[in-house]
Amino acid sequence: MTAGPYTFSPHFRLDEADALLCEWAPSAELLAFTGPKAWYCCEPVTRYPGYRSRPWQSVLRRLPSTCAFTHLHPDPACRIPHVTHWTLERPAPFDNPRLARGVAVVSNPGWERLFRRFDTRQRLVFITHPSVDLFGSRERWARFRRFPPFSPAGAPPNYKGELEGHWGLDVKIRHLAAYKACVCLENTCEPFYFTEKFVDAARAGCIPVYHAHPTVKSGVLAGARWIDPEDHGFSPG
Repeated sequence: MTAGPYTFSPHFRLDEADALLCEWAPSAELLAFTGPKAWYCCEPVTRYPGYRSRPWQSVLRRLPSTCAFTHLHPDPACRIPHVTHWTLERPAPFDNPRLARGVAVVSNPGWERLFRRFDTRQRLVFITHPSVDLFGSRERWARFRRFPPFSPAGAPPNYKGELEGHWGLDVKIRHLAAYKACVCLENTCEPFYFTEKFVDAARAGCIPVYHAHPTVKSGVLAGARWIDPEDHGFSPG
């Protein structure tokens, strides 16, 4: 596949490449390639297997730190923000009355982990609350277990279905705009990790229910306002 001057293909000959960008998995090709190279991963630590996988750890130990780019790199020059949805435009004004309820769009309920992190468990408290309409992947929520591995699999009672279309489309924004508040907590709370969730809530004109890591609060969200559960006795992160 070619996009502009760049070629993306697993069959491209590395000896013909001018540079190499490896996304997600830091493969051994990074070590063998002698030209300009970089590795990038936008996933949080809790979702990024490289911090636990032995083969990946071996590659990362031998890869110069200046070739590895993540949102939490210790060197600010190598710190790349999450590849997220952003826009300078808002959709058309939303004139319809809003439901006096909350809404959450979550496709990763955390069912795949036997022992969920504290921030994941706290997020589940909010997005499965009866006053919140929950949307997301039908397949994943069908396998959700509130107390794995003992509780039966199945979506929580407030699950309303799956949204049509890609998560980055305006159809999602217009769906959120039917609600007064949007629970847009991140999958995890860690330094410099910020995704489309808060952005989408703001674009839809909802009141964001969000918890920001101090580095996010003083960084990308400096001057912004939202409802933080931590201010009311809860700590999602």
